[in-house]
Amino acid sequence: MMRRMLTVAIARRNVFVFVSGLILGFLSASIVLLILSSDDNGRPSRSRTAVTGFVPDSPHSHGEHDRLMDAEGRGQEEAQRWDDFEDESHQSEAQTVASKLKENVRLLCWVMTSPSSVQTKARHVNATWGQRCNILIFMSSTADSELPAVGLNVPEGHDNLWAKTKAAFRYVYKNHLTDADWFLKADDDTYAVVENLRYLLKDFNPGDPVYFGRRFRPYVSQGYMSGGAGYVLSREALKRFVTVALRSANLCSQEVAGTEDVEIGLCLQNCGVRAMDSRDSFGRERFHPFPPDMHLIPGAVPKDNWFWQYNFYPIREGPDCCSDFAVTFHYIPPQLMYVFEYLIYHVRPYGLLSSLVLPVPIDNEQDVGSPRSSSWMHMDPVMLSPSFSRLHTNGRGRYLPGNRSVVGKARDDVRDTFRLFNVSVLEAVVRKRRQFGNWTERLRSDSIPSKRRRVAEDAKTRS
Repeated sequence: MMRRMLTVAIARRNVFVFVSGLILGFLSASIVLLILSSDDNGRPSRSRTAVTGFVPDSPHSHGEHDRLMDAEGRGQEEAQRWDDFEDESHQSEAQTVASKLKENVRLLCWVMTSPSSVQTKARHVNATWGQRCNILIFMSSTADSELPAVGLNVPEGHDNLWAKTKAAFRYVYKNHLTDADWFLKADDDTYAVVENLRYLLKDFNPGDPVYFGRRFRPYVSQGYMSGGAGYVLSREALKRFVTVALRSANLCSQEVAGTEDVEIGLCLQNCGVRAMDSRDSFGRERFHPFPPDMHLIPGAVPKDNWFWQYNFYPIREGPDCCSDFAVTFHYIPPQLMYVFEYLIYHVRPYGLLSSLVLPVPIDNEQDVGSPRSSSWMHMDPVMLSPSFSRLHTNGRGRYLPGNRSVVGKARDDVRDTFRLFNVSVLEAVVRKRRQFGNWTERLRSDSIPSKRRRVAEDAKTRS
């Protein structure tokens, strides 16, 4: 009996020692990992924290990303500027299709910010993509003459975003209704490729009640546009929102608090503004609620995340996630904004097309016929696109089967752009048509059958 009791006591002690060791080992490992993943000030080490990789807990999240950036010490106050625009690689930019679009598709961008974000975020929008808008306005609770920012006399805080949005659109309507055709709302951690937004809008009439953005599904029957990804209203949509919806408690919430993007989606639907499909001709999204890597890398957004239930259209991951003419990305820290600036506007892959119209030196000043006349050697601009060649040919200049409808849509998109400004594609190449023709005539005259005919004619002459 004593032996059995002694055996049980030893077993219990062994179990206690094992469990205690397991707990102490886990705590020790956690402390070591915390020390290794922190810098000298106890903050998470940048080398072990992704540059982006941020997925919010809610589609209406505000503030989580700010706290993450503060914890990682990623605030940046010094604005960066490029001074190489006199370089030869930028010489043709003054006369591009984009510059003509800027004259014809007038865009006002208003950016939601706050006094605490002016130095860490808003000024970097002002130094990067904001400069490409026709009009750029920052909306804050306090006026700032440096940006400048408009003081809306609305208290700061997540609960006041709806009131702030209404006040901002009232200000734009009162002061700038006739100064622009389209009105973009964006956050100060959103990056926008403004040229691509104008390309999307060029075929639409600002007098129609429409708006564009990343279309979400719940709460609004026609869908609503994600606030973080940004949304753009036509002039008529802005007019109806301010003069019809905001003046009626039956059409639009008069409360101070509310979820900004859902509330404005309800208001716009109730006053007859249509939520439009912003995807490209391949069905790829243009407006993005996350940074690029979260859309490009399959599995980056967990399957149980709200995003999969909210998106209006089927979600695509990987290279097919995003349009080549992407417009916005959200949750972009200041450093990444400058990375975008460099990669989009300064990197020049040598030997590849960087614009739709190429300036080609012209040696022969002969007259040129119409694009469809027999004197032209016609070349379709779509066929010159590296992405087109990669996707729709077998690498040897032959079209792959089954792509005619897709090719037609892409070709029509490009042709519409050139038709808008009466731009002739590869005009300089075509001007060499006669030179090429003269060369082929000489080649034909030197061919063997031609020589035989000349010998026969000489013999006949002698006889």
